[in-house]
Amino acid sequence: MPYWSIGNENYGHWEMGAKAPAEWARFVTEAAKMMRRVDPSISLLAAARPDPDWTLPLLRSAGHLLDYVSIHGYWDDLQSVDEPSDYLTCMSRSLEPDAAIRRVENMIGVAGLEGRVAVAFDEWNLRGWHHPWGSSPEAIAARDRNDDNSTYTMADAVFSAGFLNSCLRHARTVRMANLAPLVNTRGPLFVHPEGLVRRTTFHVMSMYATILPAEVADSSLVSDALRHGDTEVPVVDGVATCDPERSRVVLVLVNRHPDEAMTCSVQIGDTPLSGTHPGTVLAGDHVDAHNSVEEPRRVEPQKEAITFEQGVTSLPPHSITFCEVTSHTPPGVADGGWSVGAHGDWRRTG
Repeated sequence: MPYWSIGNENYGHWEMGAKAPAEWARFVTEAAKMMRRVDPSISLLAAARPDPDWTLPLLRSAGHLLDYVSIHGYWDDLQSVDEPSDYLTCMSRSLEPDAAIRRVENMIGVAGLEGRVAVAFDEWNLRGWHHPWGSSPEAIAARDRNDDNSTYTMADAVFSAGFLNSCLRHARTVRMANLAPLVNTRGPLFVHPEGLVRRTTFHVMSMYATILPAEVADSSLVSDALRHGDTEVPVVDGVATCDPERSRVVLVLVNRHPDEAMTCSVQIGDTPLSGTHPGTVLAGDHVDAHNSVEEPRRVEPQKEAITFEQGVTSLPPHSITFCEVTSHTPPGVADGGWSVGAHGDWRRTG
């Protein structure tokens, strides 16, 4: 077992072993010393959060003994509000994982550990659990709603694609990301007595795991805004990946708009992409489309030919598109309103 984590969310009063920041920093330091004395080859994580009051003392005391700091994220807090958020509300939170990663990256830099300590996003999911506090019959019954397949919609799929894109853009730092849980409750697989249901998030994970080549290519993106209330996010998100020879590029293009197709312009180097290319598209007939015991294949990836005319293609609403391109040059640079900056984070430029 090469990976060992010290603690779990020890900043939280709900956890056994919760500690104040200074206590936690010292505890991890001594625990890490003991563990490395037994086996110096282990990869060691410790519970952290995107909060300098917690994580900087940890890094300054124990950082030289750690390989990763562990952070968690759930962006639809069903423990506090026992009702899943709608599609646009979920999309409005799409930049929050990126912001959490950048905050922790900055702390690693301040501690002088850049390149030595990585980030493990070792619990993440769009939605938290239906798990109200208490042991009343009503509170316990609410937990059964975690297995309601109708709540695992295209919102979960599109948000998850954006999360994974953020991890890929920060791949120098984020070296581990673990969807939690894996089976039933909030998992991508729902297992029942007659079989299983592959939820929308299963297909997202499968696409990223089986289609993308091994490396993240340098790329720049620009996008118009998708607005919801006082919040706006880029309506189109994406990354470019490639093989080591840069002969095969797979573009990941995400359209967050609930009901409108988005035109998307792509250039490889200085040349607009043209022609027809093999692709895989995950979309739904509605933002609330989901798979269930009765309809287990309502949302599935489809193999499609992706056509570009003078660099422009159309992305279906609430969709994730993978497009495979043969090229010897990684994607180039564009200009616009929302843009991905030099450090891999979305920034408002207009």
